[in-house]
Amino acid sequence: MALSFLGTVSWPQSPTAVPVYNSTSGQGIANEMFDAFAITIVLIAILLGAAMIGGVYLAKMDEPGKVGP
Repeated sequence: MALSFLGTVSWPQSPTAVPVYNSTSGQGIANEMFDAFAITIVLIAILLGAAMIGGVYLAKMDEPGKVGP
């Protein structure tokens, strides 16, 4: 069944070069994937920090004998 599915695909006769990383230009898979990586890490850190502060706030409100923060 797999051969009947893959048999209709026209495969190239020679291997195609895939640029993984190019230091002189932005034409590469690694350049595209990890270009905004640092910005993403900073945004995740801010989000996790806000979630931790909110969790501590909610946990302190649940303590018996306390009305507010």
